[in-house]
Amino acid sequence: MYGIRFLHLTLCIVFLLSHISPTYAQKKEIREAIKEIVSEKNLTLGLGIYDFQTGKSFFINGNQRFPMQSVYKFPIVLALLEQNNALSDTLVIQSKELHPNTWSPLRENYPNGTALPLARLIQYVIAQSDNNASDILLKKAGGPDSVQNYLYRKGMTGIQIKNSEHEIQSSWNVQFDNWTTPKGIIQLLELFGEKKLLNTESYNFLWETMANISTGSIKKYLPNDVIVARKTGHSGRNEEGVIAAINDVGIMKISRYQKIAYAILVANSTETSETNYDLIARIGEAIFHIFQNGQ
Repeated sequence: MYGIRFLHLTLCIVFLLSHISPTYAQKKEIREAIKEIVSEKNLTLGLGIYDFQTGKSFFINGNQRFPMQSVYKFPIVLALLEQNNALSDTLVIQSKELHPNTWSPLRENYPNGTALPLARLIQYVIAQSDNNASDILLKKAGGPDSVQNYLYRKGMTGIQIKNSEHEIQSSWNVQFDNWTTPKGIIQLLELFGEKKLLNTESYNFLWETMANISTGSIKKYLPNDVIVARKTGHSGRNEEGVIAAINDVGIMKISRYQKIAYAILVANSTETSETNYDLIARIGEAIFHIFQNGQ
């Protein structure tokens, strides 16, 4: 009897280890891959990874605050869509809302203002990272305090939103008031990816919009059929040659059943933009191969 119980216990332990060990192996692979990728680079890296299949996560500098730049447009859109605004609703845009000297395809296309459905403005904000369109939607959502309260209601304390794009553009230091931790943005991506934040129509629309984003480099080394729904952000470079933020966050759909939320946050970088973008792409490549092989 004792031998049977011992055999049963041994089999249970072997079964348990067979399920736990790949997770530890993946974490080890991630650490080694990241160490090689960032070797001798002058920057600060924040990394978050969440495996929807296992519920396991991995972080580097998980609680450190990183300036969000245009990544903060993602929670703005989530907060706005939760308010039951229909994607077909028409918004009137006045020329005075289209500030000069900021990135704005919307202004280039409609310098005298226009009227557009909410869905089209969201595409400008997410897919093209339009700063004027972002401020229009931020105002529609009730301003920074309203978006911040939305995040608090969802149980998130690792993201702070205080300023509009127009305010951010006014001074280099303002951008640091809009920050996220790797853990904070991964938590938001987890809720989004598990379809806990939006109705089906809004979720499908936002997913498709994020999957067709025109900025960033995360897909550079990925197979063409890998879908990545994401949002990026870039601060530019100050007079001292420092890039405050170059970010890429999103959800990588590795296969039909396997998807990974990731946050790659680069701060205080004196590397070239090409080096920073390549670093992000190589981290994305490493995430893909490690979790593809870990299935």
